[in-house]
Amino acid sequence: MHDQLRRLFSMDHSLPLDMTLNDGTVIHIRAIGPDDCCLLSQGFAQLSQDSRFMRFLGAHPTLSNAELDTYTAPSDTDHVAIGAMAGDVPVATARFVVMKDLTRAEIALTVVDAYQAKGVGSALLRTLAAIARERRITTFLALVHAENRPMRDLLRRFGAKRIRKEGTEEELELDLNTLSSP
Repeated sequence: MHDQLRRLFSMDHSLPLDMTLNDGTVIHIRAIGPDDCCLLSQGFAQLSQDSRFMRFLGAHPTLSNAELDTYTAPSDTDHVAIGAMAGDVPVATARFVVMKDLTRAEIALTVVDAYQAKGVGSALLRTLAAIARERRITTFLALVHAENRPMRDLLRRFGAKRIRKEGTEEELELDLNTLSSP
């Protein structure tokens, strides 16, 4: 998988693409669109209560219809959403929303519990960064629960720095021009 990530990091890419994880699992990464509400709901159902809490920074037992519509209706200009499948199983989503200055974007990344710590998050973060750089975005910002060690560690392996901590939340900044290779 590391060779695949290095190639992705250094090339213009197009979606969809397949990647093989270190354990041999093949994931299919593609854009999320309006027809993916059922897949998003299936993926959400695979998240533990703790994973939902960490992703949404609080209790979040269900996704509302409005959230499903928002999460599956990215635009070409300011909202990019991608997902990963392992066969017919949705295993992760990643997205960014471009901020007003057009050089920064807020990101969110979710990996279902059964696929955490397998390299899916790294693959999606690399893919999202490649798309962002094509759009001249230079910085990712992520708001992360202070107890979400896996997400903080993932972002830090890529070179992210904490820029703010307030209560139980940390904001991390990732410079896409100096993105580290984990």
